[in-house]
Amino acid sequence: MTNLAPAQLWWTAQELADARLPDLPRTMQGIDRWVARVNLRGNPDVARRRSGRGGGWEYHWSALPLAARKSLLAEATVPVSPNAVSRGQAWEWFEALPQSVQDKARMRLRCVQAVETLEGRLGRDLAVREVAQIETVSPRTLWNWLGLIEGVRMDDRLPHLAPKHRAVVRKVARAEFDEAFFDWLKADYLRLAGPSFSSCYRRAERVARSKEWQTAPERTMRRYMDARVSQPVQILARRGIDALKRLYPAQVRDKTALHALEVVNGDFHRFDVFVRWPGIDTPVRPQMVAFQDVFSGRILAWRLDLTANSNAVLLCAGDMIEDWGIPEHVVLDNGREFAAKMITGGTQTRFRFKVREDDIPGLFVALGCEIHWATPYAGQSKPIERAFRDMCDAIAKDPRFDGAWTGNKPEAKPEDYGSRAVPFEDFLRVVAEGIEEHNLRQGRRSEVAWGRSFAEVFAES
Repeated sequence: MTNLAPAQLWWTAQELADARLPDLPRTMQGIDRWVARVNLRGNPDVARRRSGRGGGWEYHWSALPLAARKSLLAEATVPVSPNAVSRGQAWEWFEALPQSVQDKARMRLRCVQAVETLEGRLGRDLAVREVAQIETVSPRTLWNWLGLIEGVRMDDRLPHLAPKHRAVVRKVARAEFDEAFFDWLKADYLRLAGPSFSSCYRRAERVARSKEWQTAPERTMRRYMDARVSQPVQILARRGIDALKRLYPAQVRDKTALHALEVVNGDFHRFDVFVRWPGIDTPVRPQMVAFQDVFSGRILAWRLDLTANSNAVLLCAGDMIEDWGIPEHVVLDNGREFAAKMITGGTQTRFRFKVREDDIPGLFVALGCEIHWATPYAGQSKPIERAFRDMCDAIAKDPRFDGAWTGNKPEAKPEDYGSRAVPFEDFLRVVAEGIEEHNLRQGRRSEVAWGRSFAEVFAES
């Protein structure tokens, strides 16, 4: 990569004062005081005696403040045509262009600015697709325009975006085909089965021959499909709503405005470990209900049970309240065990069981907690799922559980699957150790931890 440098490398004090560069004095006396303060003349690499008439000192541009160096680099030559020219020459060249060519450059600049406006919310790729659809240009063309202004000053973009040729481009007429042919092709292609475009085109051709529709080549129809049907619509029709959601950037939680015990999150987790449960002959996979402080990430309370049930939730919530206090907000899973009336009765936003005006207030309602329900079938809406993912590795795969680990899905069964089951007392002890380690582990990288443990963040707040 070539290092950029301004046209003038060595500057006298008077030249620096006259240049009026940012972060530098505007008088020769001020420049001399700045040189003395930073001891510039003590470094022979950046200060030297001037050999020309009048003598004196001159200073290398690399010793100037950062803002001054950026200003000098901005004046460096920029590639507008095959030969590099200065900014002034670039704008002279642009002003001499016909008005129609200048208008094309302004249209390109408008498209680029629209992409940059949407980029923060949609990401660059989706922003390019959306703007390309609105402005009726291809995404590839828009990417090329973005490449033309990469590294260019904001106020120097027009000369870079102007077409570099003056030739008259002959317009090519669109290939003629019947709209009925395209409608049939579109209906076949935009299905959840997700057929390939080539197979849909062959079927549409066979139908077109029987109905005497006029067709166009496959590549033409492919481009026409992308122009007429936006990418988000194609993804929704062919892959469903969940795939469309993944197309957009996920929301990022900001916990800096919270404090400890302001918001807690509760959910159940089934361990991928076979355990010999007291009173049951066959091995089981226990479930754990846990409450987590959203601000710090600390696990506040947990209980083990055979199934997800409301009694376990009540006992776990009681442990949390007895040890730490009453939270202000509670984020709960949408399962029946959390929506039970003894826990959330009286909440008007429950998605399960019938809501009655004479319902006896549940535990959290009676304590004055504001209840929030996680989005159904969306694990990412529950912060505690991140902790459960850690436990799947740190606890379920503990070496003391070798032979009892079941795998996290049927096709991931280990070679020693079902070879042993862990005694319940041993399982309970390992889980307790794992959760304690989870809370005390140093080096957490959240925006509130900064290398500390979850327990330290909770205690400080």
